[in-house]
Amino acid sequence: MNAIQRLMIFTLIINCIKEDANRFFGGKISQMGQFPYFAQIIFKENAICGGSLIHPSWVISVAHCLFSAHNKTKQLLSKEVISVVMGRNRRYKPSEKEHHVCMNISRIILRPVDHLRSTNKEDIEISDYDICLLRTRQPFSMSRFIHTIKVSNFGQGLEECRYATFIGVGFKTDHVLYSTTELYKPPFKFPKWYITSTKIFTKALPGQYVFPGDSGGPLVCYYDSIPVLYGTMTSMYNPKNKTLPRLFIYESMEKHIKFIKENVPGVQTFSNKIYTWDRGKTKRSTACVANLIRTSRSFIYFCLVFILTVNHN
Repeated sequence: MNAIQRLMIFTLIINCIKEDANRFFGGKISQMGQFPYFAQIIFKENAICGGSLIHPSWVISVAHCLFSAHNKTKQLLSKEVISVVMGRNRRYKPSEKEHHVCMNISRIILRPVDHLRSTNKEDIEISDYDICLLRTRQPFSMSRFIHTIKVSNFGQGLEECRYATFIGVGFKTDHVLYSTTELYKPPFKFPKWYITSTKIFTKALPGQYVFPGDSGGPLVCYYDSIPVLYGTMTSMYNPKNKTLPRLFIYESMEKHIKFIKENVPGVQTFSNKIYTWDRGKTKRSTACVANLIRTSRSFIYFCLVFILTVNHN
């Protein structure tokens, strides 16, 4: 076997390994235009959190992303250094100017009584209502790669959606990833300091984690293939009792819909009366497509290696 053939086989093996490595927390790499409502919140040219475009001029995200991590007074970051990037399926980098639109922020709205506070027993900081709205200086133009998402309305509780899709771009990857997850109602009680009245939960599957940068990402359910914003990622809860599952925690759009409507008059909400909920469809279709792609790639790699081996012999 000559050097060129060895190099080609080595490259194919590396590609197989790389494919699994990209799925580091159960996520799959998104395609351009697959999630046109996904926003990246930028602070001083660094992507710090995710968000969702719910109106051409408004993005919804989580409040804790917009507080200074090194300031003891927890002052809100200046809107002058915050912007929103739309239209990318990769983490924002200042050096990459193509395939995205960037808008500066003109206003930040937190839900009333929203504040960060430290707990007595836990070395973390939490927000009573970890939700915020960001208004852009100019509205985004709608296109195949940039579009708004409808928001879940009153009465669309946990029983309305079994499977959902989470989208994020944590600091561990350069890609916007998505993962299908199952909504979950915890059978246990949370610590007294933790406010759960506005939260919804999904169970973390083996190998699934969230990382800094995933906060604010959308949790989406589907009605007849129409995406509906159901929640926004706020944190992960890891119970001390290891027999209990790890949980991904989201702020529920249903619980904040009054706050959203009061501040974003043109927001589009979704009524499920004339649509059929795609129960399990997202999970099954996503899994089938992913398995088909992986199987096809593996088959192609095998054929190439076989051809190279036969030619050598």
